[in-house]
Amino acid sequence: MKEVLEFLHKYLLNEIVDDAKRASISNWFLEFSDDLNVDGNRFLLCIAIDLKYNLINPESLVKIFIDIDFSLLDKTPLMQFDELIHFNPSHYFKYSNCCDHDYVQERYASVINWSKLFRKINNYLPLTGTYRMFDLADESFVFSCVFEQNSITLKDVKEWNGWKGITWLLPLSDLEDLMKVYSDDNDRINYVMDSLGLEPIEHTGATGLYDIPIYIEYPDKFPHKCYQPNSLCGFWKEPGGLYLSFKRLDGHGRTYSTTGKKNQGKERITREQEYGSADCVPNVLGHVIAPIIKDRTNIVAEAKLRFG
Repeated sequence: MKEVLEFLHKYLLNEIVDDAKRASISNWFLEFSDDLNVDGNRFLLCIAIDLKYNLINPESLVKIFIDIDFSLLDKTPLMQFDELIHFNPSHYFKYSNCCDHDYVQERYASVINWSKLFRKINNYLPLTGTYRMFDLADESFVFSCVFEQNSITLKDVKEWNGWKGITWLLPLSDLEDLMKVYSDDNDRINYVMDSLGLEPIEHTGATGLYDIPIYIEYPDKFPHKCYQPNSLCGFWKEPGGLYLSFKRLDGHGRTYSTTGKKNQGKERITREQEYGSADCVPNVLGHVIAPIIKDRTNIVAEAKLRFG
């Protein structure tokens, strides 16, 4: 693994002419260690995996690193890297080698929090045919419209993707298998979220202490291109993330579970704007009543295993 990083280090130094930037990059590589609680180390390990399995190429990384201003002390290189992709979504298409969207044909699902979907709904009141701003006082009413009355469908939602315009997907059949492991509602939901590297979000709205996880079931013929995620997709803007790259195997990445257990889920991404459709069906995954304790103790061993 270190050989790959040494290659990338030398390659970047050879391609970048700014002396201050070259010195800063060198410091970053020289400080690399196996402590993946340091997000910079996890970032470099993910890049090493991507390079080894040709999910990204070094020329692409130069084009991104050259735009990072290492003198901005209020914005770490990781934050700048994240924002460069976020504000230039085409970077993913330009700089990735994992555009194998036809590799697997199957049905997909996307697991998100109800509060996120609630914020995305077009503030449409079906009973009056008017628009107005929804607030937390409307949440129970809107929840009922979506999941009980079916008077609000996903055609009333512009999109539900997240940071960098990415929506994370997994095979619907895999999600259904995860949901069968436990019969107890809380154990079942926590197991699913743990396997997908998700954490319950504390929520002060009408739904209770912890947010309600839901999943969106996509139609048989999914119209958007899907890709295996790589380092460009990882959420580096905030510390303590769980993203790990994965080898090119079956067109999917793999999650790192929230608790660090061995159960992992397949994952893909779509970068298309996902405009709502009545063919996309939202379902309540369950009501989480207990937190999941994040544990990254085994993330180093997992990263090395993925590197091979």
